[in-house]
Amino acid sequence: KLLTTMWLSGTIQIVITVLDANDNAPVCSPAEFKTNVKENSVKGTVLTTVSASDADEGPHGQVRYSISNAPKGSSELFDIDEDSGVFTLVGKLDYEKFRHYEIDVQASDAGGNADVCKVIIEVLDTNDNPPTINIMSTSSSISEDLYGSFKS
Repeated sequence: KLLTTMWLSGTIQIVITVLDANDNAPVCSPAEFKTNVKENSVKGTVLTTVSASDADEGPHGQVRYSISNAPKGSSELFDIDEDSGVFTLVGKLDYEKFRHYEIDVQASDAGGNADVCKVIIEVLDTNDNPPTINIMSTSSSISEDLYGSFKS
């Protein structure tokens, strides 16, 4: 008796989808954004646009912006759009009170990775204060015959 061996085979298609891991943090470029603004600029004035990139794909690559550290009293002066990074003036500046601001902006992705960049704002003076005259009041006595002593 002759024994024959038969091999059976089949084919299946396997689809492998590689998902992007959140293995990259946003990177601000440049690390500092410098701008000048006149003290009489109106609310809504765009000062700069902060930008950061994230090499991840999808939601892990979407960058959100927020002010993370600002000098006391400046939180009501400036705002940043969390999606676009547009940094705007939302309050009234006064050169005589503050001439320079350094504000940290955090660029974060959905997974918690972040970078911090700095926005440096120089406030430019405008002619918005009237001159003041300070008169020191003093009293003194003058003799009525003082004029006679100057005659020659």
